[in-house]
Amino acid sequence: FELVMKSWDAARRIGCSINQVVFRGYKGSEQLQAMHDAAIKARTQLRLDCETQQQQQHIEDLNLAKTAERSTQEAAIQFAAHEAKMRREAAEHAAHLQQKREEFALEEEHTRQLDTQRVAYLRQLKSEGVDLTKYLTSQNQKSDKLVRIETDTANAGHTNVHV
Repeated sequence: FELVMKSWDAARRIGCSINQVVFRGYKGSEQLQAMHDAAIKARTQLRLDCETQQQQQHIEDLNLAKTAERSTQEAAIQFAAHEAKMRREAAEHAAHLQQKREEFALEEEHTRQLDTQRVAYLRQLKSEGVDLTKYLTSQNQKSDKLVRIETDTANAGHTNVHV
């Protein structure tokens, strides 16, 4: 040890520094050497295990990332399909409503035309002197029982009831 100290002092005086000192030729016991070799082997094995674990974790991270990416893509596809289905159904519903409106407008116009023709016909009958009340009640006799009350215009106070 004294030799080492002298070497450091001499190196410092000439502007050099000594960082490490290696002893060569020193031989330890077989037991100490075996312990040293076992420690080196254990550290090497630990480093290998650590690297293996890191690689496995990295692979698992990649798998998880790809699974998450795939799930995101599948969700986007499902959302797009659902959205397209909803748009299609909304368009079909709108077309159905438009068709119903057109059908209703046609039926309404047809009914209006029939009513106009019927009113014109009834006006014509009235102009020809037909009693519209009698005519209309005779047209709509759908009851099983008919009660008809008539007032005779010739006999002012005379009323006839027909069952």
